[in-house]
Amino acid sequence: MPDAILVTGAHGAIGPWVVRELLARGHDVVRFDLAPQPIVPFPELAAAPFVHGDIRDTARLGDLLRMQAVARVIHLAAVVVADRDPTLAIEVNALATARLLDLAADRGLARVVAMSTKGVLGPLAPRYLHPSYDPVPVDHPPSPRTTYEATKYLVEVAVAGHRAMGRDVAAVRLASTWGPGKSSGSHRGFGLHSDVLAAALHGESSRIDVHPDQGYDLVCYPDVAAGLADLALASGPLSEPVYHLGSGRMTTVGEFAEAIERAFPGVRVATGTAFPAGRQCLLDIGPAARDTGYEPRWTVELALAQVRELVEAGIVS
Repeated sequence: MPDAILVTGAHGAIGPWVVRELLARGHDVVRFDLAPQPIVPFPELAAAPFVHGDIRDTARLGDLLRMQAVARVIHLAAVVVADRDPTLAIEVNALATARLLDLAADRGLARVVAMSTKGVLGPLAPRYLHPSYDPVPVDHPPSPRTTYEATKYLVEVAVAGHRAMGRDVAAVRLASTWGPGKSSGSHRGFGLHSDVLAAALHGESSRIDVHPDQGYDLVCYPDVAAGLADLALASGPLSEPVYHLGSGRMTTVGEFAEAIERAFPGVRVATGTAFPAGRQCLLDIGPAARDTGYEPRWTVELALAQVRELVEAGIVS
């Protein structure tokens, strides 16, 4: 019986953590990515066969699903900075995802978990923002505005179509992810915390032009990986078309800055006065907890300690 788990985008910011988590749970994993090397080169990844390819290559993906005996898919491959090439973003984020869902249906795969983005939520009511931070429910009406958000909303549309035909698929929106391998360069304006971490790893101080009371739903990559693994492996059909994965709490910029300074003696993180517009909100993780047992465990302090261990091991620089 097919039982392997295919992870697309396996070499991106999230992929190596997901592959590592699945391997630690004892599952067969297949890595698929256009990038030949993972951003975070965990030595454990060598245990998972790697297939180099473009997510738009439907024929290659079909062969892979058959030859590698794939039963489940965690689909991470995406173009994040979509405004540089909107056509490419539409092809990769929307069309390739729709075709992958079709392939999975044709092959009778057990489940596909595909990445959306909290950006599809669009402008949020004041109760979801500072200082209230009411949890944003998974059924909050989407209102995408940018190319990236629109392409990811189409992921949710495709998922809904397959669910209407009885297929076990779901989309996932993530809170503010952070950790080694992410930056403002790779994720445009969404790498603030990771940029501060990268500077601290080199003994450099930072300035964040954000008020210390501004909160972020900070979820680090180990919790993201555990949540995605939980969704892919949960017994019984997933009850929701969309799930939120986050930390379950808001971490203020001031708290994050203090944690960085404690973890890296001599490094200073200065803050500002701005409360930036955007979606600094708390995602409701209740449905994921209910259906899969998802429970975020990694505080900022624990995550920073792990990063230091990875640096000492030569995995992260």
